[in-house]
Amino acid sequence: MHVLRREALRRGVPLSAVTCDLAARFGVRHALLPMSDTPVRTRVKTRRGELSFQDYFVRQRCKPRVTGFRFAGARAALVPPALQRQLHARDIEAVVLCPSNPFVSIAPIMSVPAVRHWLKARTFPLVAVSPIIGSAAVKGPAAKIMRELGLKPSTLALARHYGDTVDAWVIDRRDASQRDAIEHLGKRVLVADTLMTSRARSAQLARQVVSFALGK
Repeated sequence: MHVLRREALRRGVPLSAVTCDLAARFGVRHALLPMSDTPVRTRVKTRRGELSFQDYFVRQRCKPRVTGFRFAGARAALVPPALQRQLHARDIEAVVLCPSNPFVSIAPIMSVPAVRHWLKARTFPLVAVSPIIGSAAVKGPAAKIMRELGLKPSTLALARHYGDTVDAWVIDRRDASQRDAIEHLGKRVLVADTLMTSRARSAQLARQVVSFALGK
């Protein structure tokens, strides 16, 4: 997939077109839309200096202490036409932030001005599924990064981090004790089994999240 994307970029094919082609080849019927057709590069600020994300994540195995992030190219990001149409659609009922790293997965998307302004002006609810379960990330360096940025690895800390950006939270049963504190922030909360260890459990969680997001 990396080789295909690199070859496509050499030919000037937009990333959104490559994504559409890959989705069709794998039989994915739902629309998969990248946030930008132009490069937006995650730069990791550390005590050793600023690193590319690949250097930080792969070569240095997330060992350097993180002090912040920068998303080079975000201001000039070219939003794909299909995503632009979605940003102007009037029939969107809710948006769900899947359980992913808030700093290196979600933040780059929100760094794109068109996406950030769309979310800020929204009239629909935005629901987040916590990537933290029992003070740890299921996968990846999210908990480590939170500690290095002075945040306690917890769903409550994430709720405070996102603030008004997120309206409601889906948290794991192991973090049910944090429900009252998150609701005290003015957020709706759904407690569920969020650890997806099988296709059936993933589908069950998806149904619960969609119903919760739609207020059912």
